[in-house]
Amino acid sequence: MSDNPQNLSEPPKSPQDAAPALPVKTFRFSPKIILTDYILRWALVSLLRLHFINSWVFWTLQVFVVSIVIFAVAMNVDSKLGAKYGVKTDVEFSPTAVFTIMFCIITGTLVSSSIVLQAVGGTAQMTAYSISMVVLASVAVLVCYGGFVCGLAACAITDAVPDLTKGSADSRDSEFDPSTIVSQSQIDQNDARIVNGQVALSSVRQRVDAYILESVLFGALAFTAFVQILTSGHPASVDIAAFFSTLSKIGNAAVVLHVKTIFVGIKDLDTPASLLSAILLETLVCAMFFLSVIASRLRCSDFIERSNYFVQLAQAYNKKEEDLQHITIGWNQEKNVVLKQRSADLEATITDLMDRSTRLQQEIVPIVAYMRAFRSLGVATFLLILITSALLISPTLAVIFAMLSLCALLYSNIDTWIRNKRFREIWFQKQKEPH
Repeated sequence: MSDNPQNLSEPPKSPQDAAPALPVKTFRFSPKIILTDYILRWALVSLLRLHFINSWVFWTLQVFVVSIVIFAVAMNVDSKLGAKYGVKTDVEFSPTAVFTIMFCIITGTLVSSSIVLQAVGGTAQMTAYSISMVVLASVAVLVCYGGFVCGLAACAITDAVPDLTKGSADSRDSEFDPSTIVSQSQIDQNDARIVNGQVALSSVRQRVDAYILESVLFGALAFTAFVQILTSGHPASVDIAAFFSTLSKIGNAAVVLHVKTIFVGIKDLDTPASLLSAILLETLVCAMFFLSVIASRLRCSDFIERSNYFVQLAQAYNKKEEDLQHITIGWNQEKNVVLKQRSADLEATITDLMDRSTRLQQEIVPIVAYMRAFRSLGVATFLLILITSALLISPTLAVIFAMLSLCALLYSNIDTWIRNKRFREIWFQKQKEPH
């Protein structure tokens, strides 16, 4: 007898068949590694401005040491979690995660541009050469650092208990899994899977429609305010250059850690002309955020329609399979041969159609996350417009608006935390119950 355990009647497997692909498990995003990298880079900027290190040491630490160490730590965490669960890791980006990534990339690019600008003599000695150097350095930092942060975000995952209130496939209790609340009959399983697909598509469609409606209303309102301020003939419409100059001074002072200049610049912004200039800029940015949500609707609708087509087609085949099962009741084995083959074909077709629908629904997830992130950024910018507008009337009113916005945010987070805690108790209690 051969010692080879492989069945000799089977053809030899290729290396691709011998190593099957690992299943994908989605983890929650963790901002710790990105914020640690961001703080370390700011610490190096402080050391450079306080003359504890020179420029060569600064750029060496920034480009090589910090980047390599941080990325190695992130890859180590990613590989450990993948090996722990025997899966290929994936990360779910929330609006907070997208905002964190964008904030780090934008501020990192601005700080690097300011350092290069100071190195070539500052704004007082601007030449064609210095301008080209600043522009090239800014583009290089944006591409390199932006790519580094995005790559780091793909590994920034956490092994925390999942958010059970979102109802994702990885976080649902088995009690809410449709395959466990119906009988083990294949027909009943198909019914549950089809209904689950219809419910998921309906939920996504309603969420997308809500995002689009909000984006159209808030985006139109923000852009109307932009046009109104721009055409009002107010002196602020020609004071944009002074507003950006003040912002540039505040940014440069923040880079060199000059606190007094920062407060002087903030005081210079507390004028009606500067506030209206800020509102003008904020309304334009707010409209752009909501326009990004609207622009992604077409691609999302295409995936929803195709996925819905497969679900409806699977439902039609499932109806045929049920009718076929009713026909075969009471028939003998000889007469059931052809009908059983037909039933097996229908079952395979239904499974294939639902698999296609599931894959399309998985393609919808990042699009909806993108829409949700930019919708949240647009809402945050709209709240900033309200607070800035309140400053034109009274600083006290602006503080009240800011506190109300903060209370609304805290209430949402506290409510989610309480529900997560309650669901975790239910989760762990059910896991301890004897089966």
